[in-house]
Amino acid sequence: MQKHFHAGYITDIVAQFIDKKDNQILGLLKHVTSFDVDFPNDIKSDEQIYNPVLAVLQNVICRGLPTKAPLLIETTLADALQISQKTKNIFEEKYELLETETKLTAELVKELLHIVEPNFNFGKAQYDGKLDSHAEWVFIDGDCKNVPYAKQILQPQRLMFGGGRSVDFAFQSPYIVAEGEKKHNFIIEIDGLHHIANEIKVYDAYRDSIAERYDFETYRQLLTEKSVVLDVKKIFNGEIFNIFEKNYNRSIDDCAKEYITIFTPLAVARIQKTLIEYFLAKPDLLQKDTLKMLVIERDVPCAALAIKSLQDYVTNLNAILEEKSQLKFPEIKLQIITDKRFDKFDALHLGYKTIDNEQFDIIIDHSILRRSGIFKEETFVYPSAIKIRSSHYNDTSFGQSSRVYCAKPLSYKELVVRNPDGSYKDIEQITKDNVNFFISDIFRKTGYRDGQLPIISRALRQLPVIGLLPTGGGKSITFQLSALLQPGLCLVVNPIKSLMEDQVRVLKDYWIDSCSYINSSLSREQKVQNQIDFMYGESQFMFVSPERFVMEEFRRII
Repeated sequence: MQKHFHAGYITDIVAQFIDKKDNQILGLLKHVTSFDVDFPNDIKSDEQIYNPVLAVLQNVICRGLPTKAPLLIETTLADALQISQKTKNIFEEKYELLETETKLTAELVKELLHIVEPNFNFGKAQYDGKLDSHAEWVFIDGDCKNVPYAKQILQPQRLMFGGGRSVDFAFQSPYIVAEGEKKHNFIIEIDGLHHIANEIKVYDAYRDSIAERYDFETYRQLLTEKSVVLDVKKIFNGEIFNIFEKNYNRSIDDCAKEYITIFTPLAVARIQKTLIEYFLAKPDLLQKDTLKMLVIERDVPCAALAIKSLQDYVTNLNAILEEKSQLKFPEIKLQIITDKRFDKFDALHLGYKTIDNEQFDIIIDHSILRRSGIFKEETFVYPSAIKIRSSHYNDTSFGQSSRVYCAKPLSYKELVVRNPDGSYKDIEQITKDNVNFFISDIFRKTGYRDGQLPIISRALRQLPVIGLLPTGGGKSITFQLSALLQPGLCLVVNPIKSLMEDQVRVLKDYWIDSCSYINSSLSREQKVQNQIDFMYGESQFMFVSPERFVMEEFRRII
């Protein structure tokens, strides 16, 4: 059973190279945070009874696509790769690039995000695509012999445009393009003799017109005595394909640190998101005292960081929750099969090794450089494995987009005690490590400002609270963190239009993009779309004015 998910982390030193006005790189980021998971059996979780702790973890991990990497990843990569270091900023947990130690540049980041595995070619026996005819294999292996990356980027037998009909091969560009720009989306059809018939020609023309409506150009190769042979050079022509070719001819050994810096945080989030989905569907696994887990890393090291980071989230969340809300989480005994191309970075495995051939409760087969449905693995093949691969395209159709998970509210402990004089005192054994963990990991602050924690404490416990702080005192974080640590949506009523727009901008600066607003600066279509996104949980924070509550339709939706 295949599922399409969205998740991804980004480190500070990669984020500094992201130009948020560049639609190409923004599209690439959305693309690499999309991935497909093949589960060995049918899994389905009951949305009506989501475990609230798992729902919170999902929302924190997927608060942005991508979002800031956990500090564990930043510190571990800094120590292992020696290309970044912590800044001397006493208020923020931030990392900067050691430029003399790496080839990392804005250009290289953008190039590597065009996912292609270097020097990866294979024959028909290893091809995992579902082809309709031998002629399709001849095309992709023979006609495209001078485009060796074509096997990796062409999606075979993709269902498109409804009606249950598939196309032979499809390529969808990851770029976000402005109106009028070339999209580089295309379909390739290898047509047999029956396509000569007039009624089939009419049907093909109809399909081609529908494809054009969806911004896909159709190329047809006719297999007759006078075959129409496609000009492959013409199809794979343009900047995007030059980059794919460049990545295909790259040496991972020459850029191993850069591959890890970009792709390991993305891979960590993918494994965590997959495990949360698996636990939601199979809650009995969490009742075990120990889970034996094997992760097969087909490329970048990621398994140990994924498990350790997830355990950190659960441990710190449980510490500030009332006992009735805490999540029972088993000890995970992890074993890893590593990719030899990255063996010199053994420190990233945090001491985990594959020691023997055991029976495992969970097996994950992970690759970020390989796309789904392309390659049939020949080594370490387990029928019960959960297989994670990059998607061919970012599916944002209804029901496939990233969503906020809602559940019954969690019960939090008091985080502060009130002194007789009306001031507040932190409960040290809780706040020193556990509460600070979340403001450091999510917002990268080194600690709380005066007055923030009493507000957060009441908000987390769903008690009425009036928070009075000076300008610049950090009022926004008090409700933002509280909302992220409860499994639900957050409606923010703000009377000043410029302020709501500024708060959305600041959230996005923290790589939290599950937020939007409704005000008079938006078109009617944008207002409706933002309202629908909030209604269906595709954004977690919605900023509105008080006047919006006068509208009956809005009140009904809320």
